[in-house]
Amino acid sequence: MRSTERQADAEPHRDPIDTGAISLAVEQALAVRCFLPPRELADLRYRLRGYVRVLRPQVQALADSLERGDPSWYLCQSSCDAARRVLDEEPDDGLRTAVFRLGRVCGALLSYVQPQRHEDVT
Repeated sequence: MRSTERQADAEPHRDPIDTGAISLAVEQALAVRCFLPPRELADLRYRLRGYVRVLRPQVQALADSLERGDPSWYLCQSSCDAARRVLDEEPDDGLRTAVFRLGRVCGALLSYVQPQRHEDVT
C-alpha cells in the first residue's frame, strides 16, 4: 500500500456521506463480472477504498456502542474487521477480485449507515 493511501486511511472523513454514490459504486463492483476496462476497474477500486475509509469509523462507533458478544455486535464488528483487511491487502488475485471484495465490504458497511427504506406495499 502506498504511503498516501495509508495516510488517507488514518484520517477520518467529516463530510456528509453520499449514500447514493456509494450504493452505485457497490452495484458496479458486484457486477464486475461484466468486464470493465482496466482503467475503469482501477478508478472503481480507488473510489471504493475511499468509501470504506469513510464508512468504517462510523460503523466502528456503532459496534463500540453495542454490547460486546451480542450477535448484532458480532456482525457489526465483523464488517469493521473485514474493512481493515480489505484495505490492507494488495490485489494479488487481480483487480477484478479486489474490486469485488471491496464492493462486498463497502455494501456491508453501508447497510449500517444507510437509512432503511420502508416501502408501503398495498
